[in-house]
Amino acid sequence: MKRRLLVTIAAVLLGAWLPGQGVRAQVGPLFADPVDEAPAAAAVGAAEVRIAAGDFGVGSVVRPGDWAGVRLVLSDRFDRPRNVVVRVSIPDPDGDTLWVQREVTLNPGVEQSVWLYARMPWSVSRTTALEAAVYASLSDDASDTDPLRTDVGRLLGATRIAPALLVPDGSGMIGVLGRAPAGGLSAYGLTPDGSDFSGVANELIQIITDIRADDLPDRWQGLAPFAALVWLEGAPGALNDRQAEALREWVRRGGRLIVSLPAFGETWTSPRDNPIHDLLPDVRVERREGFDLERARPLLRLHEGVPLPRRAVVHRLTPTAGAPRAASVPLLEAPGLGVVAVRRLVGAGECTLIGLDLGDPDLGVRVDAQAFWHRVLGQRFDVLSRDQMREMREARAADFRIRDQAWLDTDIAGEISRTGRAGVGVLLGLIVFACYLLLAGPVGFAALKAKKRQRHAWVVFVATAGVFTLIAWGGATTLRPMNAGAQHLTYVDHVFGQGVQRSRIWFGALLPTYGERTVSIGDPADVGRGFNALTPWESPTAAGVTRFPDSRGYVSDARAPHALRVPTRSTVKEFQGEWLGAPTWHAMPQPVDGDFGVENLDGRLRLTGRIAHELPVPLRDVTIVLVERQRPLGTTSAIGMAPTPAVAYAWRVEDMLPAVTYDLGEITRGAPSLAETYFDRLATDAGGPPTLDALRRELRDPRRAPARHEALAWFPMLTQPEFLSRSGLPKRMLQRRSAHTYDLGRWFTQPCLIIVAQMTDVPTPVPLYVDGAPMPSTGRVVLRWVYPLDPAPATAPR
Repeated sequence: MKRRLLVTIAAVLLGAWLPGQGVRAQVGPLFADPVDEAPAAAAVGAAEVRIAAGDFGVGSVVRPGDWAGVRLVLSDRFDRPRNVVVRVSIPDPDGDTLWVQREVTLNPGVEQSVWLYARMPWSVSRTTALEAAVYASLSDDASDTDPLRTDVGRLLGATRIAPALLVPDGSGMIGVLGRAPAGGLSAYGLTPDGSDFSGVANELIQIITDIRADDLPDRWQGLAPFAALVWLEGAPGALNDRQAEALREWVRRGGRLIVSLPAFGETWTSPRDNPIHDLLPDVRVERREGFDLERARPLLRLHEGVPLPRRAVVHRLTPTAGAPRAASVPLLEAPGLGVVAVRRLVGAGECTLIGLDLGDPDLGVRVDAQAFWHRVLGQRFDVLSRDQMREMREARAADFRIRDQAWLDTDIAGEISRTGRAGVGVLLGLIVFACYLLLAGPVGFAALKAKKRQRHAWVVFVATAGVFTLIAWGGATTLRPMNAGAQHLTYVDHVFGQGVQRSRIWFGALLPTYGERTVSIGDPADVGRGFNALTPWESPTAAGVTRFPDSRGYVSDARAPHALRVPTRSTVKEFQGEWLGAPTWHAMPQPVDGDFGVENLDGRLRLTGRIAHELPVPLRDVTIVLVERQRPLGTTSAIGMAPTPAVAYAWRVEDMLPAVTYDLGEITRGAPSLAETYFDRLATDAGGPPTLDALRRELRDPRRAPARHEALAWFPMLTQPEFLSRSGLPKRMLQRRSAHTYDLGRWFTQPCLIIVAQMTDVPTPVPLYVDGAPMPSTGRVVLRWVYPLDPAPATAPR
């Protein structure tokens, strides 16, 4: 009896131990002893390098979850120049530490500014203290070192830095080189009493003023949070070469530089005095003095009552004859003066030149943002003063404060998760365990009892444990991925005629090893150019949930921001990438046999031209939008019924197959929807019903994901919150936090043809690499394709 009991106990221990070996083999490294985060250095009594905090974010403003530039001012007490490594530590979503670093040469006794760039965590706040440190370099020549190496020399100085100002993650940002009222733009940032949200728009646009030219960063990442940069004061000659190149690269990546010509001391049109002269439109500038701006009232104001300057200095902008269409696109024509706003298309971005001195406070305070800036920036909402909102609320005519946020980019985490195989594994594990319990327990014993062989229970128990151990181990081995791969969501913006396209990609990379792997976007050998950028990412709703106990450090170096050598634990790590380059899919949509055009046949619009593509899969959820022209200057509407700045039409068409030529007139032969009608309907489809419980339920519905991805493309054109409703229910407020600056709003200020379509289960067009080898990927691509048409500047009614 004792012997049988001992054998039974041994069998139970064996059954428990054998499966444990498989589990331990899978997750053992997660419980290894943590490694040092940084090479230890002896504590320094007095820092050899003094670190002073400069700007935390351009304009000293940071948005959680977005890129930010951190400027440190260093002063070295050493007796000769030396190379140092400057680092800022950023908490990683997995509990590791991202060291954002830059190697520079310090000169003794000379204060030097160093910019570092990183994506801020969602949890960043004014109480967040990040460590900034300076270490001795291990190499005399930075070009000879591996930019991703983590080891550094001894500690030379350290301090802690924190952001001074933050904007909510759902707010937009426009930077202004100049003072408030920023040519009337400050009205965009007004909020009703007692609210942090815009009372009239889905997105509160924060206007960051008082930026100076010498405050601008030396890499484009520092400007990435801004939807636009408006230059009202200061000469461009204050830019150094690095700042000028950063500004140029930011524009190519979709940035919008808007320059207002000053009345006096204008140097923008001088190639010698302007290092970014190549960004300006190709125009002839004619200065005029003593111009009566009352003649241009429809351009600057929607209503009477506020007088405009009678004797102003203005500039007429005439596109150069023979210039390429993209080099000078006239936008606005002032009555009695001529064209005063011209745009140049640059890559995925643009530079707009304005012939009015909007930096003059006497004029800037009189500019109506809805009349003028909506036509430059491409916005659709009522601009009301705080007094107007207060009066309407007190009259019980409107509600500007009860809002419920509907996040249109809520699907990113679900699109890039790799839960399919894991879910299968868990289900099979549960089934195997249930079968094991049944066979080793009551079922097996009942079968033995029926045959009166209960004395063999221990043999059956041991055999069952062994068989199921083999099954569990074999199943785990079979299901365990052996190769790296990525699940992605990619937004692609392509402007026909430009040689580059931009993409923002979120992807979950399965890295089925323990140790470290190098993940990169773009050319893996692209060290030193610093153009594309890769950063860890996490869902804002899951921030801080997953933490591994074996925390480690890894580097993002200024010489290679496109690559990260990350700790791996045979799990999935999520990234966000910013990519710009020549199209990797060379068969983008394009016209066949000539240009596109528009015909007006007896009051009915008809698109002309033929189009084809040779993309890997059909284009689905296809929407074609024609922006015909801007509305006439001075166009007004009832409050709460703000129209799009342009006359535009939308068609929903069937899937577009590869290698098939389509006649635009045929596929859009049905009556189009007015753009406002289409966008209003899309806002409802994407955001769900405007009641709290229904809204939250609908936002969890993945079937609405395509509508939300499309709505993000048209974000500035979506219907504004229903602030005139007094129902007492929360008003739906459509918002974004991960997809800032990725919209097509500016294209509603000039004639163009836009196609927004989606592809599923396709590789990303963004080159992804792991350890220098291409990384397979699959997922969703949202394509936003723009074809500029002949310009037609907005004019006053004849």
